[in-house]
Amino acid sequence: MTTANSSDVSGTNTIVEGSTGTLFTLVATGQSATVWSFKTGGNPGDIANAAITDGAVVLASGKTLDYETQTSYVFIIL
Repeated sequence: MTTANSSDVSGTNTIVEGSTGTLFTLVATGQSATVWSFKTGGNPGDIANAAITDGAVVLASGKTLDYETQTSYVFIIL
């Protein structure tokens, strides 16, 4: 993960097609409590659970990762 500045972080994560569970985990440093949420439109196709608990972005129930259908996802998290 590359940090551009204190409020702008980006990264790339490769996940195997057909994976379930946690897609990736967000970690904040220097703060005691961080509340994460998706920006409007930041959870494409509602592929992840709407709630981000303990920084974990989890594949939503009933959703699957299928490379032939969609090759990548961009999440926007506040």
